Amino acid sequence: MSTGSITVVGGGVSGLGLIEKIREHDAGVRIVLIDKAAYSLSPSAIIAAPGDISRRIPLAEWAKEHRIEYVQGTLERVSPRRQKLYLKDADPQDFERLVVATGFTSKKISVKGEHREGFFYLADIEAVRLRDLLKISQEAVVNVSTWLGVKLAFRLRTLNKEVRVVANNFDFIPESVRARVMQALERCQVSVQAPAMLEEAVGESMVKAVKVQPLKVFSAQLVFIDSGFVPNVDFFEESLEIRDIFFTQHDGVYVLGDAGDALTSDEFFYQDRHDDVVRQADALAAFFTHGATAPFERKILTAEQYCSIIDTFLNTVAPADAGERSTIVSNE
Repeated sequence: MSTGSITVVGGGVSGLGLIEKIREHDAGVRIVLIDKAAYSLSPSAIIAAPGDISRRIPLAEWAKEHRIEYVQGTLERVSPRRQKLYLKDADPQDFERLVVATGFTSKKISVKGEHREGFFYLADIEAVRLRDLLKISQEAVVNVSTWLGVKLAFRLRTLNKEVRVVANNFDFIPESVRARVMQALERCQVSVQAPAMLEEAVGESMVKAVKVQPLKVFSAQLVFIDSGFVPNVDFFEESLEIRDIFFTQHDGVYVLGDAGDALTSDEFFYQDRHDDVVRQADALAAFFTHGATAPFERKILTAEQYCSIIDTFLNTVAPADAGERSTIVSNE
């Protein structure tokens, strides 16, 4: 069925998985991959092992191996009517069929000094930059609102960093496991400031400290903002309507993976969604190559499964000791 070229924006698990599956069934179709980075490394991999870039995939080499064209550039605007992509640092690109596999981006919050070196939103961490900063940094602050931020705090402690967690509350953690999470943070010597709100990253070119409200100042060279996540599709000239998982209101424009999920709760990052994303890529590739439209149902975690994931993680990083109780630095 495959006719015309396919342009894939996003070199993550879903975009690369789709290309691999299409190539298995159609060796001749022209495929163009566009990504702002020179390599692929998923946010979940960065959180699981901060500073470890050994699993990154150089996209230029990968593209050559899979006989596709690769354009490194930041997407600024998509015009479905003109079938054109406008890039910040590369020439505009025409497309026939477009797959948007750009994943999630972090919700932006008001924090002064976010332009300083050492400040990261969780969905936008540049792994090589983080690796280099970890070599010269000892103190980190993680502003948390999802389990992913808490998980990062534990991982940073395994690197012997001094870690402070700032949170308005911990209601995003189910009550049945919340006390155990707090005990584990204490056991791992992660300081907790709650209820509190991060206000400013202080420094000159680099972060040196943070201010939180109620007013306190802490020394820090790294700041991580876990503010929740939304699909990264706001570069379309008009709002994108997602219909039936992959399809949109524009003929020839498709979405894949996290970019296409209308449910934007933080649940997306409670699990490794690799298997879900691979199944989506398989289904869309089958549509492109064979016209197949097999239904795809996204896996949804139950509360029990979510708690089990947290328990399994805590058993790895901070095994529970009977009778321990948590201590939270309170502003009340």
